[in-house]
Amino acid sequence: MSGKVAGHTLVNEYGFFEVDTIFNPDGTINRYEEVSGANRFQYQDNNLFWSVPSVNAGLDIDIKLTRNLALFGGVNYSSENNKSLWGGNFGLGLFGVGKNYIAFRLDAGAHIQSIAYDAYTVESVEYTGSSGADDYVIFYHDVDETSHFNPFINLTINSCSPDWIFNFFVNAGYSWQTLADFEPAEPDEDYYDEYYYFDFYREIVYDLRGETTIGFFHFTPGLTFDFGEYTRLLVGTRFYFISQLNEASSSLFVMPMMQVDFTL
Repeated sequence: MSGKVAGHTLVNEYGFFEVDTIFNPDGTINRYEEVSGANRFQYQDNNLFWSVPSVNAGLDIDIKLTRNLALFGGVNYSSENNKSLWGGNFGLGLFGVGKNYIAFRLDAGAHIQSIAYDAYTVESVEYTGSSGADDYVIFYHDVDETSHFNPFINLTINSCSPDWIFNFFVNAGYSWQTLADFEPAEPDEDYYDEYYYFDFYREIVYDLRGETTIGFFHFTPGLTFDFGEYTRLLVGTRFYFISQLNEASSSLFVMPMMQVDFTL
């Protein structure tokens, strides 16, 4: 899916960031300078592209602390484009059973998730020193992984009649996921030759792009099947609604889910 992140550089009338290349006398690259007055239009296309993992699996442990309180935690694995990423979660759950075998559970916690990113950055430098003013442009291309903490909250309502062939459940919640929050570090090799010496003066950088965090509202109806006293199977369909991402190419994901519970 794709979306738009605020802070993209202004572009020329054709949608490109226009610069002049300044060469040394021997023909090697000296620097890049923004063309005066050329970049004065807002960028119209999307500039964030996110690949949702094709495989996602997890293992969680739930420990009952009191009659109505539980501690939970777990790990998860995801894979996309031959990249393996790991994450985890932890938190507290409050639960209870009412009349007519209707139960509830409220979970709140945080998850940590590794994110692989491939990002292009343009840095416009304006430096005034004792020798005078200096303006230039630096291009970065960073390919790396980072991990982010984000909170979540879930509410589950389910039936728990021992006499029924199957019971139902409905789960809903909201979670946040940071997709990008990093400092550019690696010069883009497409713009610099092997003779280029990268040692620009850098001060505090005002990042117009900033952090990119999206929100998920998810809703999952499903059924549970008991296999003996200690094992049950949950099957359902999970609906993800994306928020906090401008001009998202898709705001809804539908995924089948299956979960197996063991009681120890």
